[in-house]
Amino acid sequence: MVSKRLAADRRAPQPEEECCERSGILWDLVAVYPPGATWNDRMPTAVLFNGPVVDVKADIESSLTSPLKVTRTRGILISSVLSPVPEW
Repeated sequence: MVSKRLAADRRAPQPEEECCERSGILWDLVAVYPPGATWNDRMPTAVLFNGPVVDVKADIESSLTSPLKVTRTRGILISSVLSPVPEW
């Protein structure tokens, strides 16, 4: 199950989610990964990892359109370079 794998593989420098876990299962959560991220034996660290999705809409849009995503979590500043989202 993907949600259990997301929970098991979360680690710094990935931001910590502020919600969305019940009985070890993540629900209603969005994970945005930087360009070039690959899923191997562990999932890559996300630049955005939070929910509920309806409450983080602006964060999702920002992380997908900003060339530089800067996040502060528990006093740690995290920055990731992101490619702009193409206009379809």
